[in-house]
Amino acid sequence: MKSWMEISEKFRVEGALYKRAKASLRLGDIPSCLDYITRYFFLRNKRELTSKGEIFFRIQFALYLLGKEKMDFSNMEGDMIAVYIMDTYEEIEIDLKKSPLSPKENFISWCSTVQLDFPFFYQFSEDENDPEVLDFESECNKMKLC
Repeated sequence: MKSWMEISEKFRVEGALYKRAKASLRLGDIPSCLDYITRYFFLRNKRELTSKGEIFFRIQFALYLLGKEKMDFSNMEGDMIAVYIMDTYEEIEIDLKKSPLSPKENFISWCSTVQLDFPFFYQFSEDENDPEVLDFESECNKMKLC
């Protein structure tokens, strides 16, 4: 069981990473923002992944954020995507162990070629063909969930 001090330190580190990610995004420093936010959600949802699992996670999470129309994020959305990526990697890892063609070299390059079917979130106007990306934080605040 974790002590209160360990839990407190975890929240302090997570909070600092989240604030730095938001600040980097406001400043337009996309590489730093991606670094901070992927580390934040990896720590927040940490499982016993191998170092290759962490590499896969960080690359895929960055690809998810870059694929969005508006690069914003909330804890709820990030947690869901983190779990999806981690679950996917655990399934892929089993297949990689069985395959004679697994990427032993150039693993990082291989990770960036894997295309996951990420659920991008849309809000539909009265014209159902005109999607608008939801801003999770403002929607969450409207509903008093955050």
